[in-house]
Amino acid sequence: MQDCHSNVLRWVEYHPQDAAVFGWLYTGELPRVVRFVSHSVVRGKDGTLFDITPKGETFADYPFLESHLDSDSYADIINPLYEKLGAGFLHHHV
Repeated sequence: MQDCHSNVLRWVEYHPQDAAVFGWLYTGELPRVVRFVSHSVVRGKDGTLFDITPKGETFADYPFLESHLDSDSYADIINPLYEKLGAGFLHHHV
């Protein structure tokens, strides 16, 4: 990712009618493993979600799942991931 969380927080600072939305990109890139990659987008005043951070081809087609958490609660989940793994993702074996 390209610092989507900071990008979104900066966006809403300059566009107070919009809101930060924290969540996950859902991928199924590994055999029998799904990956949830932390990601943030913006909710416009009309309710539409839009992504201000280019994801590149790697994550371009993956759906975004909203966490429905506030900034602090979301940070409580992803900060330990970044500290321990150096990245904000979870793997789930299916």
